[in-house]
Amino acid sequence: MRNRKDARRTVWLRLMRMNANSSCAAKRPIARTIAPMRPAVSLAAVLAACLLVLAVALMAASPRVAFAVGSYSSPKTDITMQVETDGSYRVIEYRVLDFQGDSAYVGWSFTSLAETASVQINGMRLAQADADGNVEGDWKTLSSTSFSAKWLAGGASSGATYAYDNAKNTLYAFPQVSDSRVIVELDYTITNAVLAYKDISEAYWTYVSLDWPVASENVTATITLPVAQGQTVIPNDTVRAWGHGPQNGTVSVDSAGTVVLHDDVVNPGQYATAHVLFPASWLTHLDGKKMLANRATARLDYAIAEEKVWTDSWSFQQEALFTTFALIAFVCAAILAAAAIAYARLGREYPSDFSGKYYREVPEEGLEPAVAGRLWRWNHDDMRDFTATVMRLAHKGVLRIEASDPSKDAAPTWYLSVAFGAPTGSLSALESSALEILMGHSALGDSRSLSQLKQRAVDQPEVFVESMSAWQASLGKACEERDFFETAGERAQKVFLIVAGVTAVAGIAIAIITINPIPAVLALPTAMATTLVANYLPRRTESGNNLIARCKGLRNWMRDLEKLDEPMSLSPSQWGELLPFAYEFGVADEAVSFHGAPQPAVWQTWYETKSQTALARVRRLAAAPAINECLRDSLQAAHTAIAKREEAQATGGGFGRK
Repeated sequence: MRNRKDARRTVWLRLMRMNANSSCAAKRPIARTIAPMRPAVSLAAVLAACLLVLAVALMAASPRVAFAVGSYSSPKTDITMQVETDGSYRVIEYRVLDFQGDSAYVGWSFTSLAETASVQINGMRLAQADADGNVEGDWKTLSSTSFSAKWLAGGASSGATYAYDNAKNTLYAFPQVSDSRVIVELDYTITNAVLAYKDISEAYWTYVSLDWPVASENVTATITLPVAQGQTVIPNDTVRAWGHGPQNGTVSVDSAGTVVLHDDVVNPGQYATAHVLFPASWLTHLDGKKMLANRATARLDYAIAEEKVWTDSWSFQQEALFTTFALIAFVCAAILAAAAIAYARLGREYPSDFSGKYYREVPEEGLEPAVAGRLWRWNHDDMRDFTATVMRLAHKGVLRIEASDPSKDAAPTWYLSVAFGAPTGSLSALESSALEILMGHSALGDSRSLSQLKQRAVDQPEVFVESMSAWQASLGKACEERDFFETAGERAQKVFLIVAGVTAVAGIAIAIITINPIPAVLALPTAMATTLVANYLPRRTESGNNLIARCKGLRNWMRDLEKLDEPMSLSPSQWGELLPFAYEFGVADEAVSFHGAPQPAVWQTWYETKSQTALARVRRLAAAPAINECLRDSLQAAHTAIAKREEAQATGGGFGRK
């Protein structure tokens, strides 16, 4: 056991290092001590905050004394402590425990004891409790037994028992209950607890220790002092009391010499301690040696000065805490203001030169569907662009797409071939490259099934992956040459996303350090709002926005064809030219299912619509979705084949024979 000086020093260090508790004068809130913090605004600070969060998590996960394995809560605690005239404490604690599942063990850790103090357990019992914490039924006495460390891993012997670990000053109770709310009565005595000095007697008592693994709610501790006969109690004069504990705690002294401390909640990692000064003459039965041990030492002024340091420290920390929170709020406001300014300058779309709802022709003469698709999806790769190019090749008569005659319940096998006399010389670079990827150097008229295309991707995976990557790169370059997107917004987006991440991590880290949710409450909404604004910072150029407005108009028209009920003036050739755009914009089903449209026979045979019956979808799978799925599967199969080949080369064995 430690002496009183070491105990006080330990409590002080815990307060300053853990920032979990502080002190208060009579009838003042019990406050936590918070060190001034500087908001994290750099990468080094973010890394430090991450390490701190990890350290706190590891500390929380590490084993601690007096933990219960079963899940439980502690909704109410009432403790009475009588300071006896011989300097001992007689304590009776009533703690309500609400168990979910089977209980294992619950522990009480006795800390901050004087060097000569010792704990004596007088008894323990429990009873069922109602919702208000009142006793229901009869009390059940727990039997005392010798402590065994192996019980902490596997439970105690059969029956409700308790055991005291003298080495760690910890009491372990094994209530043997399941899914129930009980009230536990613990009766114990701490001998040689009070220290008598020349001028005063001093009592320190930790009524809720650091080691409680769950929140102790609604805690009331009542201390009765041994007021000598004929003595008058004057609060803050003959009797002085302070509480060290959570911010929501209070302490009071009445004229009868009763000290009452209350805490709404004492969370894990916090503790609650009472510090009481009263006349030394009230300890009328103190042992002679103990009375003379500190008889020459005057303690009152030092104790008051010590508490003043606690109180001043609390005030300083509260001021620092307020300053920190104000600074966090200012930084969050500055971030939001900067994000709003960035959106106003970089994120707002340009007004387009087309304001109508519907556009009934190709958005731009000579525009390729794949280029429109990239513009539509903010320059993100998608296999739909390649499939739309295949549809355009079929519309131009270069590529023939034919289905085998399927069986009754099977999907058809699709075959691709280059048509005789196809006008391949008029193809764009994207179309020529797509045709070569699909057909290779096959002769005119030769057909190739989709399954053969996939097998070729598996047989020559590097060639297929490189050719598809090159095609997507060419499409990206074509969009870049058209100058569809502004780069300033993209750069600003990256900056604000980093700022949002830093803000979120810093807010959570500071909230953990200060044990206060305010930093997280300020930082997390700021981070989410900044992320939302960052999402809208990239924008299209003026020319790109004009083109996308026409694309949206075309999408709206083809989506609403059936409900518009307007006469169709497009020829089958014009209709076939528009359908790849409908596929890119995700409205091909609506466009093809429009019964009044003069659909070319080729589209009726190779693009399936949602209007078809379930049996029709089984018998004849659409060519466009089938081609798109085949291309995705082929690319995935090629990547898988490359990965397996690299793995085989990396793990290849040696050579030679035995």
